[in-house]
Amino acid sequence: MLIQIFGPGCARCEKTYEVINNAVRLHDNDNQVAVEKITDPIAMMQAGILSTPAIAINGKIVLSGRIPSLDEAFSLVESGQAARQDTATCTCGTCHCSR
Repeated sequence: MLIQIFGPGCARCEKTYEVINNAVRLHDNDNQVAVEKITDPIAMMQAGILSTPAIAINGKIVLSGRIPSLDEAFSLVESGQAARQDTATCTCGTCHCSR
């Protein structure tokens, strides 16, 4: 699963990155989650980000314009992993593809 944190690098975006990383660390025992910061304004525009910080899980924007609580971040990680398990057919276990 890929979680992307979109923002210009402000304190709110950094806090969002920290909260998501804490949730991933508490939930992801198999190291199946990658967290990525995106600060490029063109990439944000292409992703359809209208306000920051924003969080996308596997390419879908799931939160925008605020910092999630740790409980909310944990739920986002959990629901993203559940959705991944429901739709993934790839058996290699090392990629984020949907073969």
